[in-house]
Amino acid sequence: MPAKHTSYTELKRPIGRTTLGKLLLAGAIAGLVATVFMYLAREVSEGETARIDDRILLAINHRATTTLDTIVVWATELGGVIAVSTISLLLIALYAFKKQWRSAAMIALSIGGAGVLNFGLKLLFERSRPELWTHLVTESSYSFPSGHAMLSSALALALVSIFWGTKYRVAVAIVAALYIAMIGFTRLYLGVHYPSDIIAGWCASFAWVIIVTGIAHTFFTNRREHVDNTTKN
Repeated sequence: MPAKHTSYTELKRPIGRTTLGKLLLAGAIAGLVATVFMYLAREVSEGETARIDDRILLAINHRATTTLDTIVVWATELGGVIAVSTISLLLIALYAFKKQWRSAAMIALSIGGAGVLNFGLKLLFERSRPELWTHLVTESSYSFPSGHAMLSSALALALVSIFWGTKYRVAVAIVAALYIAMIGFTRLYLGVHYPSDIIAGWCASFAWVIIVTGIAHTFFTNRREHVDNTTKN
């Protein structure tokens, strides 16, 4: 016997209202963070952050050591395109194998979107990298916002969102925060980014992942509810 069609009013939580509520919340949070990014971008464009950016970088460099040089050069790669892409693809494959499509989609959209967004923003602002001392690594792209900061935080924040409803959320959040901070610090230590580049990267990434999270949770939750209600009827 064919399954009975489930009407809009028969659902426990109307799809339209649920979708709108989640998207509005995600949009409000993303908008707030995006506002911080735009303010910072304006300050950078007007040169207002130059003095404090340089002072922070020089203070960090003053404490540099040969041992730290070796550690930081290795550690910074954990937030680079190759490392983040590899980890993301492995996670996507794992979640797809376990048929956890929402988690797989969140990782893919968070990392992919952050990468595209970073590329566009760099071309838009065209900020040159710091040249306060000889760099230990070679970077050829623009400085604002930091790609390492955006990619690493997109990955970390996506995982925090995925694990938020589980008993592991505190542990994942702590590890994510340490990872994000470590990558940000390595870019400053190496002198290839200004502090404002890092903060802007975090803001842009956070805003994007919030949007992805809102859309993913809404889409998959409503899809599951629709399937469940259709099956019951």
